[in-house]
Amino acid sequence: MRAGATGNKNKNILTMTTRLFSSARLAITLALLIFCAARIDAAAATDPTATDPKVLEQKSQQFVAALIDGNYDAVAPMIAAEANLSKERFIEFGAAVKEGLGKFRSLSQASTDTAGDGTTKAVYLCDFEGGQARLALTFSSDDKIQLMAFKPVQ
Repeated sequence: MRAGATGNKNKNILTMTTRLFSSARLAITLALLIFCAARIDAAAATDPTATDPKVLEQKSQQFVAALIDGNYDAVAPMIAAEANLSKERFIEFGAAVKEGLGKFRSLSQASTDTAGDGTTKAVYLCDFEGGQARLALTFSSDDKIQLMAFKPVQ
């Protein structure tokens, strides 16, 4: 009878060990799922802002107003390092635009296009006292201005 009792005891230990490992695996799996879900939620919380046309329009309007006023410091945090736009070039370009087109009035969005690399190109029509200009800004995936193209409309 002792052998049968030992066999049952071993079977009970094996069952408890299996349950324990199953519970541990379940706990680890749940922890990983929660971690991954939190990372996905964090990424989702940042991505829409970068491509939201209204947010880009506000940033673009701030950028043009600062450009015309020669206020580089107001928009320096918005400019990506790879843009290679120094304070001097920014102020010089803004002064030339102001001299050629006058006071900045408004900005209206023409289009927005997001590329596969995470950049977003936003194209606007800018109204000035002396005419209009087409402004294209390319925003990096971290929401900074990488490229700028500015062309007066005839």
